Amino acid sequence: MRSHYLRITSKAIFVLGVLLLTAGISLAQVTVTLTASRQIATLPDGNTVPMWGWTCDAASAATGNCVALNGSAQGGGAAWQPPLITVPLASGVTTGSLTINLTNNLPVESSVVIMGQVAGASQAANGGLGTPSREAGPRTDGAHSGQTSTTWTQVLGATFTPPAQGTRVRSFVSEIASGSAGSYSWTALKPGTYLIETGTYPSIQGPMGLYGVLVVYTPATGANAFGPGTAYTGTSTVGPYSIKYDSTVPLLLSEIDPVQNNAVDQFVVNSGGATCTPLTGGTCSAISQAAETMKWTQACGLAHTCYPAAVNYTPLYFLMNGVSFNKSAVASSAAPIAPTGTASTGNVLVRFVNAGSHMHVPSVNGLSMSLIAEDGNVLPDVALGAAKATPNLAVRVQNEVFLAAGKVYDVVINPANNGTSTATPTAFTSGTYQVFDRELSLSTNGSRDGGMQTILQVAGGALPANVAPTLGTSGPTYYCVPGVTLNVSDTGKGVAGTDGNANVYGVTLAGNPANHTLVPFGSGAATDSLTLNPDGTFTYLQASTNASCGGSFTYYANNASGTTQTATIMPSALTTKPVANADNYVTNIQSLLRVGAPGVLANDTDSHNSPLCAAPTTATSCPATAQKLTSGGATLLLKPDGSFLASNAGGAGTFTFNYVAINAEKQVSNSATISVTFQAGSGLQVKIQDAGCLQTPPTVTCSQITDYKWIIEQDLTFQIDPTKQVNKRGTTPPPTLGTDFHTSYMPVVAVGCTGAQSCERDQTVIDAGTPCTSPGVPAGCSTTAGQHVPAVCDGGICVPASTLGASSLPVTMPGDVSLPSTDAFGRPAVYYISVLPADSANPFNTGTASDPTVSGNCNPGTTPTGQGVNNGCGHTMGGAPIAPGQTSVTVNVEPSPLPTATVTGFVFEDDWPLNGEIDTGGGLETGAVADAFPKHEPGLDDFSAFLWDDAGGSGDATGQMTYDMFNEPLTNALNGTLDPL
Repeated sequence: MRSHYLRITSKAIFVLGVLLLTAGISLAQVTVTLTASRQIATLPDGNTVPMWGWTCDAASAATGNCVALNGSAQGGGAAWQPPLITVPLASGVTTGSLTINLTNNLPVESSVVIMGQVAGASQAANGGLGTPSREAGPRTDGAHSGQTSTTWTQVLGATFTPPAQGTRVRSFVSEIASGSAGSYSWTALKPGTYLIETGTYPSIQGPMGLYGVLVVYTPATGANAFGPGTAYTGTSTVGPYSIKYDSTVPLLLSEIDPVQNNAVDQFVVNSGGATCTPLTGGTCSAISQAAETMKWTQACGLAHTCYPAAVNYTPLYFLMNGVSFNKSAVASSAAPIAPTGTASTGNVLVRFVNAGSHMHVPSVNGLSMSLIAEDGNVLPDVALGAAKATPNLAVRVQNEVFLAAGKVYDVVINPANNGTSTATPTAFTSGTYQVFDRELSLSTNGSRDGGMQTILQVAGGALPANVAPTLGTSGPTYYCVPGVTLNVSDTGKGVAGTDGNANVYGVTLAGNPANHTLVPFGSGAATDSLTLNPDGTFTYLQASTNASCGGSFTYYANNASGTTQTATIMPSALTTKPVANADNYVTNIQSLLRVGAPGVLANDTDSHNSPLCAAPTTATSCPATAQKLTSGGATLLLKPDGSFLASNAGGAGTFTFNYVAINAEKQVSNSATISVTFQAGSGLQVKIQDAGCLQTPPTVTCSQITDYKWIIEQDLTFQIDPTKQVNKRGTTPPPTLGTDFHTSYMPVVAVGCTGAQSCERDQTVIDAGTPCTSPGVPAGCSTTAGQHVPAVCDGGICVPASTLGASSLPVTMPGDVSLPSTDAFGRPAVYYISVLPADSANPFNTGTASDPTVSGNCNPGTTPTGQGVNNGCGHTMGGAPIAPGQTSVTVNVEPSPLPTATVTGFVFEDDWPLNGEIDTGGGLETGAVADAFPKHEPGLDDFSAFLWDDAGGSGDATGQMTYDMFNEPLTNALNGTLDPL
């Protein structure tokens, strides 16, 4: 039933919208000039975030028609403060008019809309709400031309040509170009509270801060927008009504995603010319629409060359009236109401406006709220209650109100006053009431005691005392090693987590240097720098050639620049060396051993718990890449993280390698031994062939498939030898008989790949290294940072190929695997090999959809990574058992793509359930008992068949199968046919 209610509400709002157009012209006419510009928000944790905002003109501020949300004039400059625009109506006047003159100093086009309101006739003729501004044209990068591949690349019966794409909407109203000015007019605004927002790219420009609040109201004589007045008047079926209040306060709820805002600002900086700098609030050159719309094209592959993806919007700061609650400065987060304390109705009107992209649920602690109006429309039941002889506004009473994104609600609260049951109030009782978001957006970038909350200060009520930060009696001390970067990444070890600190949730370098970075810093090179993050972690970056290190930096907490402390970094006096211990490894593969991190470092120690790296015995510092060690005919590629790849070109044997562990202070450990034992391979000969080779004559050219992935497992299933009357169970007692017969765990003996394609050539990954364009050109930077680079992938983990010195995984053959003749229980050992041919992906990569057994259907093609393949068809996965002592095995694999199959089912009345089949006769069919035994069991109707994908396992199914591999829906071939029975 709720959905029907929502439909009715939607229709009612539409009707009211039509009535707005036909209403009379108000005597109240307000003109406001707004300037849109780049601005900055300074947050309680010390972070500064780029914003875009509107600034009121001096004339509008002087009349009180355009002010900050706390009623004072906006600070101006680069400080971001959402505006409050008010349209007062004379007594008896039901509508007002508003003109907003917008000067656009942003480097992109922008506009203004009032949510739920249609611009006046003059604006509509110039492209008002409902006449959107569009992009210059549809995509021209070829993405909407004829397509020969889709999500399922085998659906290639014909070229799919998408329908012509219309131009994309950019603004919901006519927009104003960068550096230009224009006007927007509304001539029939009814009393109410409204959200003002940008109409251009709202998912980008909205979160950047282009929003505010509009209030249309009837003030009491001599009152302003925050004093007594009339919120709504009208006539209900009961009679006329008037909803009055003694004081009112707007509460604008909003959010900030610092990542998205910084990405937008960086795009503006990159595209706005040399004079456009980040986090300055300054002006930038106009950006072309082509640059803005690049997000719609495939060419925008580099960060900060176009708008970011708004789908990744993740707010970390939550605000009320443009302020994130700060317990260190409570007054800046408070909302004073009824400052004189006078009252006549006892009503305080709270205007909740949600400008965020997420929903919020504000609540006033200790007070219930009576819902009055939604999006400027009085609730029907409230209108009836207000029209009674004794007005009653307590019709929809709640202790919270749900605000969807863009939602506006006017509610009435009744703070304590001197009224009684027989006497109307004349004054409010001094007090405070906490307002907070019950959706729990109560943090400041992860720090507690902040976010979307404020304090209603009634009649000058005493605010809670500020909780001042304490930075301890002495600053922290850290130790450095010349030429080694000091990175303190644990917040508990950073300057904010120092012993003696209290109520510290954000720190800032004294002097507020750009990018929170001091350059130069310390006693080393001129390029050395120190970057302090708001959470107290920091990075001291040094030149690798430094002969000395150290320095000090001063910081303050919670934006309270008077609360400072100094941290000291000094050279380490510790000379304790780490301890490296010997490592022994045994591999089932005669030619290869791969060991992941921490590898050889797993049993090494450092008395100070410093990070360790593995290096050759000649090293004096941690290497940047893998290092090659040799021993006889074996080599070991040792990575700094302790992982390694050992290869053996000769026979079985044990090989030893020496290495050292080096800690972050460049202290070198003792030399330790890595012992690797390569067990002798079985020499198993594996032949992979097309299953068509089994037919007489063969239906395919029987060439051997040599490029494939393989895995050998030990088959622990109880083996029955049909040639023996008694099957012995080995020399060691096995598990219980039940688990012996029903084993599901098969130990993996070894895995490998035999060729370039199966060993995952031509994989790519984004280089996540530090760009060499970063300040100070950091040591170890990557010239390919942010770009796709060749990668080697193993087990779903991909690393740049440059770090391994290889373009794919190493080749290993099944014959190199050691296969003992008996298992752990003394029984003859049985194994199973599974293979995945490298050409298995060819049908998908090349769009092959034809029968692979027909000559000429498997044409050469090209993979997405640009590799050519001689055959567009492929083969499916296959496998075969390996009996004890077996020296060769043949695995037959089916050609791919596979032909479609028909599954036949029959649902019947089973009169003889024990025999497990449909019966054509039940026994005696003659004589007196013939009717008791029908000739066949009849089928049943009204049944549905479902196919579930069990993904080769037990338990819950992966999902229901509804399409075949050609992306065609599965159907019932008997639909519409008569039952043959």
